[in-house]
Amino acid sequence: MSTNNALRVFWKSREWNMKTSTFDPDEDILLLPKRKRFRKKKSRPVRHTKRHEEEQVYEQGTTLPCSICKHEIDLTGIFLHKKQHVALATLGFQRMGRKKPQPSVIAVQRQFMISKLLSSFTFTEKTLQSINNAFELLWKKQIPAYYKIFDNIDRSVIYSQKICHLLIKGVGICEDRNSTWKADMNDKFTVVSNFGNKPNVCFFGLFDGHHGASAAELTSMELPVLLLHQLSKFDPSYQMTTDEQQIINSFYTVFREEYTAIEDLFSAINKTEAVRCEYEDTHKAFAKAFWRMDRLLGLGRKEVSRVQWSGCSAVTCILEGKPKSPYAHKNWKRKNTHDGLAESSPSQEMPKIISGILHVANTGTRRNEHVPEYYG
Repeated sequence: MSTNNALRVFWKSREWNMKTSTFDPDEDILLLPKRKRFRKKKSRPVRHTKRHEEEQVYEQGTTLPCSICKHEIDLTGIFLHKKQHVALATLGFQRMGRKKPQPSVIAVQRQFMISKLLSSFTFTEKTLQSINNAFELLWKKQIPAYYKIFDNIDRSVIYSQKICHLLIKGVGICEDRNSTWKADMNDKFTVVSNFGNKPNVCFFGLFDGHHGASAAELTSMELPVLLLHQLSKFDPSYQMTTDEQQIINSFYTVFREEYTAIEDLFSAINKTEAVRCEYEDTHKAFAKAFWRMDRLLGLGRKEVSRVQWSGCSAVTCILEGKPKSPYAHKNWKRKNTHDGLAESSPSQEMPKIISGILHVANTGTRRNEHVPEYYG
């Protein structure tokens, strides 16, 4: 027993020296028989690998029968399979089995369905939208879910931006996608410090895009400028830069006199004193900015698809910081007098009470139609 233990200690010390020392040909030759033994040991757990493979096959082989086509469908593809059946029925296809119609056949069938609706005088925008959605779903090449599970974590990016605001210590944005349904994220966000060249005023915008990133990308760049333009009309303290003014001027052909007349009519509506609030002008500025952004998205700029444009849901807010409260200086004086301290203490040592106003507005998209809502 002692001899075997000594040999074990000897071999362990040899292995440790091989890890820490440089390469030596003699040592490498002496360790060759030991390496052969290691290779033989690796081939032992055959039962474990077979059992592991059987478990993987069992997990991947869980299916449910489709009540329409009677085929066995994987659990991860049931929802998409059901949507494909609905799309085929919308375009007038009969049961195609496992084979999906060719793209050329789908395009011809779409034109046939639209012409059929036009001839029967039952054409509506809602029906056209459902046909386009079905066409887009069947036209796209679906990527299997197991290709999307493995994601590259190195894509994570940290956006470092200095924010000058007394009430903000930091800003964090996190996004997560369902790998089965989304190959790429279409979300954008915007943080504008010193919004309108005003200190302690920040603009935040979060835009959730769908059917592409064009709408979210354009909204993240242009909506802050549109909102600043509306705010500067009734509050001169909001100032626009030369580049921002050029962006507004480039939209002159889109917002003509007939459009501005409707906006002026909306602004002229006076509410009763019970309903009117202090920040009604800010509410109207948000509403006008959202409406103008909706009109700009209707132009279809940077859109890839010909039948289904992208859209986005937006959440925006403006945080206005106020100077210290007027009661802070008085309360500090009373406290000093009560404690018997000197009344002529320097004002720099007094605590500052910072307050602010948070304006939040969001808009939800439905069939690419923006409906703004405002929360003060």
